Amino acid sequence: MSREWVDDAKRNPKDKRWVMRCDVGLFENYARCATVSEPSVSQPELWQFAADGWFIAEKHGDVCPACLAAGVAPMTAAHRLSGVTS
Repeated sequence: MSREWVDDAKRNPKDKRWVMRCDVGLFENYARCATVSEPSVSQPELWQFAADGWFIAEKHGDVCPACLAAGVAPMTAAHRLSGVTS
């Protein structure tokens, strides 16, 4: 899932605010996209990101609007968000 703690990559994460991260590059052999949402105290709702132009994947593979605009094609099925698909 792309909703993660702010410092999830650290060995002992301490910042327990949530962010949404783009998954482009996460499963490939190059750097992961640096797009990260603003931190939130509560876990952000996926529909908010879908409304902002994110591709929300069914299981993994969320893609930010910048990567979509650059031509990145999602490699997984879209998540169904109350009848809305991205």
